Amino acid sequence: MRATPRIALAAIAMACGCAAPVASPDGEGTRVAAPGPSPTATPSYFVHVVKFRGETLGQITEWYTGRYDNWRAVARVNGLAVPNEALSIGRAVRVPAGLVVRRDPLPAPKRKRTPKPVPGSGARAPEQTGEEATPSALPPVIGPK
Repeated sequence: MRATPRIALAAIAMACGCAAPVASPDGEGTRVAAPGPSPTATPSYFVHVVKFRGETLGQITEWYTGRYDNWRAVARVNGLAVPNEALSIGRAVRVPAGLVVRRDPLPAPKRKRTPKPVPGSGARAPEQTGEEATPSALPPVIGPK
């Protein structure tokens, strides 16, 4: 019996484990499905896009994972090194899905309150009422007169 090149090639491929058996033209042999590539687990992420000025990796991590200490795992995924550095607006931060405990958006930061100036204080020029036009050597009186 003479082997055709196609059968010889199939025999070599089967010997090295690269292919399944191929039926010969005579109908001899059986077809066996070759195993496909093994499924690899692709990591899934929750993506947060920075919307407000001053957001940091630490704040984002604490909000979505519930723990500030998870910042290292989130930093590794995003190629960052510092948890308290302000991120640029529009930057996408990936949080591993296994760490996420909440998915509602990070709220806007609270504005810092600046104290309002108290009337009567400050560096205003003294009103001249005629009583004392020259500055006194004593400090101004604080409290009721």
